[in-house]
Amino acid sequence: MIEFVSAASTGARELHFTPAGGKPRVFQRADVLMLSSAELQQFAGDYVSPEIQVTYTVVARQGDLMVQRPGRAAIILRPLLPDAFTGAVLGVVTFSRDAQGAITGFAVNLTGVRGLRFDRVKQAG
Repeated sequence: MIEFVSAASTGARELHFTPAGGKPRVFQRADVLMLSSAELQQFAGDYVSPEIQVTYTVVARQGDLMVQRPGRAAIILRPLLPDAFTGAVLGVVTFSRDAQGAITGFAVNLTGVRGLRFDRVKQAG
């Protein structure tokens, strides 16, 4: 069953989905996340994956965050959450931070690949 309901606390519309014999799931509308050039610049740098032995360069350019891969076209990353992005070929890219808030790397998650780790080796700038 699918129904649209107004959320009691905010009045925002929610989608309630209950599959036959399953647990209900609630979906809420999310605003598009916009990050400033300074916020995007925090992610820029070189990242290496020890597992696949490749280095990707993340650049912030003209309001976009992009991943540059050796010998291939750049991939534009679109923000999902403050530290999570989505991009063609890479799926969901989730950045990690240390206790001081500095970005330490990212993980790639897509069909067939879960948690492919890239560690930051050089910050841009």
